[in-house]
Amino acid sequence: MTRIVVMLLLAAAFATPALAAPRLSCNTLTIIHPYGPGSTSASVLRLVAEELHVRLKVPVVIYYRPGALGVPSATALLRAAPDGCTLGVLAGIHTSSPWFMKEPPYNPTQGFVPIAHVLQFPNMLVTADVRMRTFGDFLRIARAHPGTVNTGTMSTGSPDYLTGLLLKEAGVPVNLVPYTKEAAQMPLDILNGSLHVGIQNYFAFSGALQQGGLWPLAVTTAQRLKKIPDVPTIRESGLPNFAETKSWNGLVGPPGLPQDMVTLFNGHISEILRMPELVRKLDELGVQGAPGSPAELADLIAAEYRMQGDAVRKAGIALQ
Repeated sequence: MTRIVVMLLLAAAFATPALAAPRLSCNTLTIIHPYGPGSTSASVLRLVAEELHVRLKVPVVIYYRPGALGVPSATALLRAAPDGCTLGVLAGIHTSSPWFMKEPPYNPTQGFVPIAHVLQFPNMLVTADVRMRTFGDFLRIARAHPGTVNTGTMSTGSPDYLTGLLLKEAGVPVNLVPYTKEAAQMPLDILNGSLHVGIQNYFAFSGALQQGGLWPLAVTTAQRLKKIPDVPTIRESGLPNFAETKSWNGLVGPPGLPQDMVTLFNGHISEILRMPELVRKLDELGVQGAPGSPAELADLIAAEYRMQGDAVRKAGIALQ
């Protein structure tokens, strides 16, 4: 009996390392981000990174690679070693921008290893034009004066630019004004009258909304935003068949990232996004945490990629 017990103990001892959670082999975890440090998603990522640092016991560095339709961040991640030391944020810009390129250097549904959906948030339409107090007013004026309602979005290929394309497809003939400037410039241009309407997320407009210079017309998702529950959706406000659009991002790894690393990071991200204090901070930013499985993130990426491709094709946009 003693011999059997000893053998079982030895077997358990040898089995323990295989069951243990994987450990990072690096001194620093780098997360490549497609936007600048002042963006909404960067603000959320910093909160997540602080908690990852505590849990993983390694410094977490956010490497900002903004601009160029998300290409620099995507290609940098695709070249990274699959050792768990470099991850990246895949966002709406990555599923829309390839449709604007003749020869896109990446496909968001291939190569990247999905880890976890991190957050999503609606875009919204805001104005300072006294003629437009509701989304219905916006529809009436845009249709009565085709091509004269200047509507700002971020760069061509961004999720809010997609919203503008879908508005045009729905028979709202706005004049889209893509911004290559900093996001902070758009609210100023709406206030000074050079833009009639702007499309971006709540965080980008929150300061001017709180001060009363801008007012919201509608949000772009199927559900109202918890932060501003009195603001209706586009579907509620005159376009019942409007396709839901939103900004989102997810954590992904480079090609070949091992499954045990995917499981490790997904577990931590899911727990972090459910922390009550973080949920409260996200609510303040007008952002919804979206913990989920790698498969759910993969499905989201594929669905967004299809929808945005359809919108670009229908709009007949000349490719760059």
